[in-house]
Amino acid sequence: MSECILVNAPSRLHFGLFGGESHHGTSFGGVGAMIDEPGIELQLSPSSKRIYAGQQVSRLQAFTEQWIQFVGIQPESEVRIELKQAAGSHIGLGTGTQLGLSVAAALFQHYYEEIPGIDQLALSVQRGKRSAVGTHGFLHGGLIVDRGKKESDALAQMDLHLPFPPGWCFVLIKTAADQGLSGAAEDTVFDSNWTGTSHRRRELVELAQSVMVPAILNSDFAGFSQSIQRFGELSGDYFSRIQGGPYNGPRITEMVDKIRRCDVDGVGQSSWGPTVYALLPSRVEANLFMDQLGEYLLPNEWMTVAIPSENGAAVRVCCEKQSSNGIDL
Repeated sequence: MSECILVNAPSRLHFGLFGGESHHGTSFGGVGAMIDEPGIELQLSPSSKRIYAGQQVSRLQAFTEQWIQFVGIQPESEVRIELKQAAGSHIGLGTGTQLGLSVAAALFQHYYEEIPGIDQLALSVQRGKRSAVGTHGFLHGGLIVDRGKKESDALAQMDLHLPFPPGWCFVLIKTAADQGLSGAAEDTVFDSNWTGTSHRRRELVELAQSVMVPAILNSDFAGFSQSIQRFGELSGDYFSRIQGGPYNGPRITEMVDKIRRCDVDGVGQSSWGPTVYALLPSRVEANLFMDQLGEYLLPNEWMTVAIPSENGAAVRVCCEKQSSNGIDL
């Protein structure tokens, strides 16, 4: 067993879902990106008793218990798991999936000295039940195109992952809108709003395959920006009855409109929000944009620059002499 495990995982932006079941029997699927901030920083170390420390301790405990149930063996030795850094829950940055996979990766590495494939890793903490953008992104980083999930699939298949051109970055704006949907409330929305979508699904798949992917391959910033904005609006329209439009409520709608008036095309709502993203071609332009937008933010809103994460999560094993060894997932 390893002395100490350090896990650093990215955060996830979700541009939107493809839609309901296709004529091939595939549901969900969609497109998103992995970013370096706020990210996850987790540490596991041996302990005389099981300890959860730092942020979101109830989630640390829940994921650990799910993992123990999955492997079917009560550990003979205990661990201390500390979450040192994480985005908040249900703010559109995929924190639950990244945290669950980080816990599972640390536990597998500690007790078994190896980390299984992404399917088993996700199953061990019950992640990736619908969208698998964040699950595959944990492994790969970059832009993720999730093909969707058939009924027989444990995890949706990944079509491709691509690196972002150098310099491109996102500005994240955490708005004052309510937290995004999760759990039973989210299940109800998908159950009641996921019909009659075959035409829209084809349109979104075509937009991703024929516009978005070629744009990023050709470093076409304008084309990619316009495509993610259009993709987000089309996908968001699936839930207009719940959200009041393609975006989740008036504050997010106002923020998107304000950003577009700043001549930024690559703007959208990540997942259910309340985080909004804006794509900029460079860190310099991102800083100028934030100066321009800053006066519009409410006191309880914030923004930051996030760089695309191209490598996914990193797991490091630390020995007693404090040297470290990186493990590429």
